[in-house]
Formats: sequence, structure tokens, C-alpha cells
Amino acid sequence: MGVNEVKSLINLDYSYQSYVHEQKEKTVDVFDRKAIFTAYNSVESQTDSSPCIGSAGNICEAAKYQRVCATRLYKLGTVIWIEGIGSCTILDRTSKKYANRIDIFMGKDIEAARQFGIKELKYMVIN
Repeated sequence: MGVNEVKSLINLDYSYQSYVHEQKEKTVDVFDRKAIFTAYNSVESQTDSSPCIGSAGNICEAAKYQRVCATRLYKLGTVIWIEGIGSCTILDRTSKKYANRIDIFMGKDIEAARQFGIKELKYMVIN
């Protein structure tokens, strides 16, 4: 390989690196919102005497097919995408004292909800 060929490869590599840097500069963070996220379960001590019945119907049944969230921030049926978690459909409401939170429904798995804890996460609204 001659000197000119090596120079060409170096220039090609430099051009590629510049292109990658430009693309990174253009990248927009689509997770344009942040909220406090917690988790909740379908047990009477956390809800009421009918823990599977949420604001939009039977959330225990709905949770078999999709991730369910509760919040007062958006209308029922709104889908959000949570960074690191995925999509979640709002089918329930939080207590008024937690109006600015988003709760992720975790069925009867109380330990999983405890391990999730309280997190500030980024998310975006899908619809």
C-alpha cells in the first residue's frame, strides 16, 4: 500500500468521523418530559375494595395485554413511552395528593413495586 493510498484511507476515516459527529449534533432527545414514577398493586390496601377496577375499567385484565399506568396528567387512553421501560397506557387515576406522579401498575407483585421505588424518569407522549 502506497503513501497516497494510506492518505486516502485517513481522509476517508476523518470524513466518516466528521459525519458521525454531525449526526450526533442533530439528534434530538425525544424524551421531552420528566416525571416522578412509582409503582402500585391491585391490593385493597393500596386502592379500594375493588382493586382491579380502575378509572377505565378492569385494569387487571387490561394489564395482560399492555402496560398500565395511572396519572392525572393526561386523559384516559393516552399512551406514553417511558425511557428504559417502554409503552404504557393510562387507564387509571392516581390519588389527588399524587396528581403530578405517574404510577406503573404491577398487578399483585408487591415486591416488584417496592423494588421499583420512586424514580424520576424521562418519557414522551405517543398519543
